[in-house]
Amino acid sequence: SLHAFSILALSMLLFGLYPILRHHLKKFTVDGFLALTWVLFGLTTVFLALIMEVLPVLFGLAIGLITFVFPSALISAQKAWKLQIKGPWDEAKPPLSEASLLYAHTR
Repeated sequence: SLHAFSILALSMLLFGLYPILRHHLKKFTVDGFLALTWVLFGLTTVFLALIMEVLPVLFGLAIGLITFVFPSALISAQKAWKLQIKGPWDEAKPPLSEASLLYAHTR
């Protein structure tokens, strides 16, 4: 049917060709890339407001959390809880006997 074809065509554009366009736009001009990003953010916010008034607030909150709060929390957690973990993937360090130590010092 026509509806299925139009949804399929739109999905091909959005998920197949649009990332290529954004990649080339970013290579050509960063200002255009940023402008397109902000325009899409604004359009998404407006269309969410048409559906329900609370959705733009939730969308902005989610974008802010994902962009700023979660990465800074992960960085601070890595600094606070980073441990040296030793396991079978580490390089082998065999214990040296006294005879091998004497041999190493005589050479």
